[in-house]
This record gives sequence, structure tokens and C-alpha cells, in this order.
Amino acid sequence: MTVQFCQKLSFIQKPKYLTVQGIGGSKTVSRKIAVATVASRSDQISTYNSEMKFFVLPELTVSLPTSKINVSHWRFPEDIVLADPTFFEPDRVDIIIGAEHYYYLLEEGRIRLADDSPVLQNSVFGWIVSGSVPVEERIQQSTVAYTCTLADVHNQLTKFWEVETCRSNSIQSVEETVCENLFDQTTTRDKSGRFVVSLPKKEFVIKQLGESRNTAMKRLTGMERRFQSNPGLQSAYREFMSDYERRGHMRQVNEPNDEAPVYYLPHHAVLKPDSTTTKLRVVFDASCKTTTGVSLNDALIVGPVVQDDLLSIVIRFRFHKIAIVADIEKMYRMIQMQCTDQRLHRILWRDSSDAPIRTYELSTVTYGTAAAPYLVTKCLERLAQTGRSTYPHAAEVLEKDFYMDGQLTGTENLEEGKQLIREMQKLMASGGFILRKWNSNCRTLLEDLPADLVNDRATFELDSSNSPVKTLGLLREPRSDKFLFISPKWNSETVFTKRIVLADAARLFDPLGLVGPVVDLANNIGMIRFQTICNRSGWIIDEICEHSHHYQYPDGCNFRKTWSSSRYTDSAMHPIRLMEPLYTFVARLVMVPWK
Repeated sequence: MTVQFCQKLSFIQKPKYLTVQGIGGSKTVSRKIAVATVASRSDQISTYNSEMKFFVLPELTVSLPTSKINVSHWRFPEDIVLADPTFFEPDRVDIIIGAEHYYYLLEEGRIRLADDSPVLQNSVFGWIVSGSVPVEERIQQSTVAYTCTLADVHNQLTKFWEVETCRSNSIQSVEETVCENLFDQTTTRDKSGRFVVSLPKKEFVIKQLGESRNTAMKRLTGMERRFQSNPGLQSAYREFMSDYERRGHMRQVNEPNDEAPVYYLPHHAVLKPDSTTTKLRVVFDASCKTTTGVSLNDALIVGPVVQDDLLSIVIRFRFHKIAIVADIEKMYRMIQMQCTDQRLHRILWRDSSDAPIRTYELSTVTYGTAAAPYLVTKCLERLAQTGRSTYPHAAEVLEKDFYMDGQLTGTENLEEGKQLIREMQKLMASGGFILRKWNSNCRTLLEDLPADLVNDRATFELDSSNSPVKTLGLLREPRSDKFLFISPKWNSETVFTKRIVLADAARLFDPLGLVGPVVDLANNIGMIRFQTICNRSGWIIDEICEHSHHYQYPDGCNFRKTWSSSRYTDSAMHPIRLMEPLYTFVARLVMVPWK
């Protein structure tokens, strides 16, 4: 079924992946499926009625027939009804019915008009015409150019390695275009300059949301059982929720029995002991299914990627002599949500198990919802667009040198750096955002900033190589202005399953591919895992080796031994210092004499 036809009849589209292969081995990909009821044009023809599934594609084929056919000399029986009365005129093909239905569509009756004419075949839709047509006149030839996408199911399993690849911008899908239009039509700014956004919803899915309060209640009581064995966790959790309410980011509400769909977000704690600001973060689970099997995230449009990829941002960052990094404080919570959408962000909470359970509605964009990353990055892009006339340099940085809430930029000298910091603070403040954790390889640059906005750990031990500062998940040493790679803390497992190996590989965050050989072994094992049949609990690495001939190791060496020794070797390594600033690297290249 074509996308145009599907939208014209307002069919509900659901995610479904299929590679469609055609003549000559060409392939195209369908990512949506629609269900439609197929019937004849009139009950006088037949009472046939059947529900069919159709994969949705932009185009099915060219218009058929390719040119108009002269049927003036054909003699059709007067008592038949054609399934397509204008079959002889070129027109687009909207749907293709699968072969599994074909023989159920045919009826008894076949007529041959003449020896050199097509055949008439009776069907539930009426009489259909098929066969060859004699050429009476020269038909002008035309050339049709088309583009097809080659994709295999195996390619869909490579998401694990996406962080190590270069991403190219793609054309927006219909859904992403709808999301962009909704943002433009519904986004406003309040008196203080803060953005007020609406959730990009799939209205037909929102109506399918079922009951979710009981699940949220069970998750809350589960957290309270954890609190009993961990009073420190309870204290931090309570402080986080109190801060949420104190800042006006959630408000207590009654539970009216209205017919409008509501959704209760379960929540749990995520601990970040190495964070310099928030040691505990409460995460809201918008993927939790309701009684109908539909979650809030199922009903939200994810939206397109707005910012540049991490690789491009980090490479540009290394060209500057003076590096300047910062991040946005509580970025998600700085963006208000329309009141009509807050009913989809209800939570249950109480300070202690003895207190009554209260219902709250979150009033800001919530981390954990499918549309949240798009909404916040789109607001940053819009802020950059509106600030180009007053703060051109800061607007350019906001548009090109931000990855989510993290700023990676720089300047060529001290004065430009101070001017950029002032512009960035004013521009971000106009949208209700605050930049904090300022850090730089030039300590003088940070002297004019308030102490609470500077990364204390970085500046306090700026001369110590033992105080690396995380930048977008990377480790950076401010004094030498180099990135570090430190082996993570491995778990204590001695039996290595595929899950453990893939978890180990996920801990090796290397977006630039600078330590590719270190993670190559884990990636190889991960690829073998996808190419073999495995059970639910995971194969032992030695078992994978026995079933694979893709990777050969020396005699007496197996995956278990290799991976185990690699773990301990990496753990014993000193931090690897990587990637000097590119401007010094380029300078050395220029100074090399020509031979």
C-alpha cells in the first residue's frame, strides 16, 4: 500500500519492518504496516469482505498501463461488470494484494475476446482484464529513474556499534515532519522567556491507553521496601522529590473521574556516585505498559535528531586553543509543558509509608519520555535562531557545539573566551536556562564566574592528573587538554556469557574510535553472538568459539582465556592519554620539511 493511499483513508499505521526484494535483486524497506478491510465496489457485484494487512511503501510501481490502450474494437459482453471500468487508462497503483489471497478472489468464469486480445477473468471485484495487447502504433519510449535502499535484517543488529560510526543526515519521515509542524504550531514562551511545549502525540494511540495507576502503585511500594533496608536512599529520594515540588515542577492534584486519558508514570532511583552535582536521579518510566498493552511512549512521536553527531562536535572542539565546556542545569525541567498534557504525567508519591499516597502532575518536560530529547534540543535550536541578532557568536555555539545539555566549544584567545561566556550566559538566561560546571584549560578564563557555577573538582585539582573531568561521558584532563581512556571497573564474574561480554564492551565508551583495538575483541564476540543461535540464558564464550569459524586464535587459546586476560590487563593499565589539540597537530604537520 502506498503512503499516500494510507493517509488518504486515515488507516492506522503500526511499526513493522520488512525488506521487500524485487526483480534483479533490488530491495526496499517498509517500516510500517496497516490493516484494511477489502471489499468489492458494490454489493451487487459480490458480498466479499476480508481484512488484510498491507506494508506501507512510498511507491509500488509506475502508473499502469504505461500508455493508453485503444479498446474501441474490443467487444465486451453486455452482462458483465468490470472490476476497473477505466483499466485502459494509465493510473497509479495504490495497493498490491498478496498471493495468499489471490485464489480466494477468483470466481468461476473466463472469456477470451479474440485470439490476439486479453482474457476476461471473473472475480469477487468484477471481471478483470489481463494479457498481452497488440501494438497498433509506435509508443514513445520513456526512461524511468528510481532509487532503492539496500538493507538486510543483519544490518539492523548493528545498533550496538552505532556510537563508533559516522552518522549522515537523512530525509525526515512523514512522522518526523508532523512532529516538526506540531512544535511550530504549539510552542510558546511565557513572560519569563521559558518555552512552553506540547507533547507530540499520536492521537489515535492516546485513546488506547488503559489503566496504569495500579502498576504505579506497585512500583512505589516496591521502592518503599528498598527504603527500609537503605535509609540513605530514602533520604536522597525524598530530597529529590521535595526539590521537584519546591521548584514548581510538580503539583498535587485531585483525581477526577473524567473520560480524558491519563497516564501514571512509575519511577525509580538511579544512583550516580561519581557525579559532582546530583548523586541520585529519579527516572520516570514512560515505557511501562497499561492494561491495554500500550504505554505513553507508544503514543508519542520521537521526533527527528536536531543536533550534530558527537563525533563532529568533538572534532570541532579539538581545533580550539582555549577549550570551554559547560552543561545546562536541569535542562529538561527548564521547559514547561502545556497544562492539557500534564494529565499524561501523573505520579504517585508520599514522604513515608505512614503518610497517605498523593497524586501529582509533572509540569515540565520529563526525562524518560520518548519525545523529551527532541523537545529540549528543538527548544535550544529555536533559542539559537531567535538570538542570532543579539548574540551571534553564542547562537552559533548553541546551534553547533551542544550535544544534549553539554557544551563543547572554545576560542582562540582569552578575550574572545570571556566575551563568549558572557554572551552564552545572557542568551541561555533569556530562555530560562542556566549554564553550570564551567571548565577550561585556561584557568584565568574562569576567574570572573561565580564559584557555584564552576566545576569545583576540576579547578581545585587542576594541576593534578588524578582529577579527570567527564565531558559527555568522556574523560578529559584540563591541564594537558587531552582526553583520557581509563579501564572501567569490571564485575566479579568468572563465567563469561554473551550478556557479560556485551555489557563489558558497553562500558568502553570510545565515540572517536581512538582505542578501537581495545574493544575489538568484545565487538567480534558480539558479532558472533548475533550470527549464532543462542538460548535465553546465554552461551558460554567457549561454546561460541566451538560454533564459529570466523575468528581464529593461536593453539591453546580460547575466548574465555583471552577475554579474562584482557580484562585484567586493562585494569592494570595507567590511564591512556589521547588526542592532543588538533591545532598543534596540524602545526607540526605543516612544519615537516618536504623531501
